[in-house]
Amino acid sequence: MKSYLLAIFIRSRRPIALEFNVSRLQEQAALPPDHPHSLHPALMNAIYMLACHYGSGSLSAYEPIFLKRVRISLYQSLSIGDRLFDFVRAYALTGLYYYYKGRLSEGHFHTSAAARFAIGCGLHKITPRNPSILGLLDPPRDNIELGDRIHTFWFLFIVDRGGSLWCGLPQSLTDKEIDTAWPRPVEDYEKGNPWGERYTSVRSFLTDDPRTICGPSDTVFCQRMKGIILMEHAAKLADRAKQVPMSLKLAARIQALRETATYFIDSLPLSPGRFEPVDLWHASLLARTSAHGALMFIDGISAEGSLECRQRRLYSARAVAATVRLMINEDFLHLPLLLGLTWFTAFDALKAEQKRLKRLSMPELKEVEDELDLMLKAMVRLSAFYPTMSLEVQNGSATMILRKPR
Repeated sequence: MKSYLLAIFIRSRRPIALEFNVSRLQEQAALPPDHPHSLHPALMNAIYMLACHYGSGSLSAYEPIFLKRVRISLYQSLSIGDRLFDFVRAYALTGLYYYYKGRLSEGHFHTSAAARFAIGCGLHKITPRNPSILGLLDPPRDNIELGDRIHTFWFLFIVDRGGSLWCGLPQSLTDKEIDTAWPRPVEDYEKGNPWGERYTSVRSFLTDDPRTICGPSDTVFCQRMKGIILMEHAAKLADRAKQVPMSLKLAARIQALRETATYFIDSLPLSPGRFEPVDLWHASLLARTSAHGALMFIDGISAEGSLECRQRRLYSARAVAATVRLMINEDFLHLPLLLGLTWFTAFDALKAEQKRLKRLSMPELKEVEDELDLMLKAMVRLSAFYPTMSLEVQNGSATMILRKPR
């Protein structure tokens, strides 16, 4: 049963957005509990809990049992400082689990606490000059463990920013305090190449120099992070533009972010078509759709009064619809939840275009309505798997509803 649940978790790791060395995790899971390199019970129980969530319906009955065990073992780990890297991972997975179940305040509490604890462990400062901050964690045993620490930090970043975007809750990790290198494939860490051609991180991103926006050694994991960062920054700027009068400084920031997002999209592969493995294909689509989401947030600021902004927003919405068409036959249980945020934004842009075309009796109406139907079906399917999200369409506009916890 343990092997079965571990296999489910490993298959589901990429929709969760937690990358790790699978062989190392399997080796550690097979060690006796008293072995110093075995996985702490907190992490094992968190793995089993998420596996029951992602597994067949009959497994869901065991989720409360594993949740109770996670709580107990997290306390035990922290009380004696036992395998604290496992504690960070287990704590973060517990927060994510609460988000999945619609228990938003608990999810935010746990992921925020895990993020701040990770900072105390130095996971936000992993660089070639300083791969291990002296503090709560021992130095990594090897490059494989170093890679797992880098990926764990960026997983925390995704959950933190995702909670902020979905729920309007404050983020715990700011760009300015992060130096950790962008994540790379686990194979690179196995081969002793944890930094790529050169070290880069979020500090060198979103500058005025377009050469820092993308690099030849960017991997799909790095691209996913950059897309999410662009969307989160754009959402903040759009919210800011609603609250205060447009100033020259704010307009300049909006224009700079639009240029960055456009440059980033142009740097991605020309076609978002399928590549193997499929779960990495989903990461690639998340990078692309997040960047288009950023442009829709930005151009939505002036879409009503600017033909150019409206056309740009529509272009991004149709680009998102094109990626949805590629994914419509996939298992929506294994799609990242953050995709849904961009889908809602694209739906609203297409709905506005539908109203305009109807009013003008334009022949392009049928094509837009087909795209709207596609987007609606996709969002309904995604909401069926994530209790934090439901769909409501009122007055022709799709609205994301966050369900109250049961």
